[in-house]
Amino acid sequence: MQPLNQTVERRDREIEAGIAAEIGPALEELLAEPGWAAVMPFRIGYPKETPLKSPRRPAEDVVRA
Repeated sequence: MQPLNQTVERRDREIEAGIAAEIGPALEELLAEPGWAAVMPFRIGYPKETPLKSPRRPAEDVVRA
C-alpha cells in the first residue's frame, strides 16, 4: 500500500493558483459519490512482476560509532 497524496496536492494547487483544472476533475471522476473529495488516496495491491532489489550499501559504510 502506498499513499498517493501528490494528486490531492496538485488539485489544491490548481484551485489556489487559478490554473487549468486537470487533476481535480479527474479525481472527482474516480469517486462514486458527487460532492465527495479525496483526502488521502492510496494505491493498494501486489506487483505483477517481482521487482529488482534496490542496491544497498553495507551499514558500516554509512553508520558512525
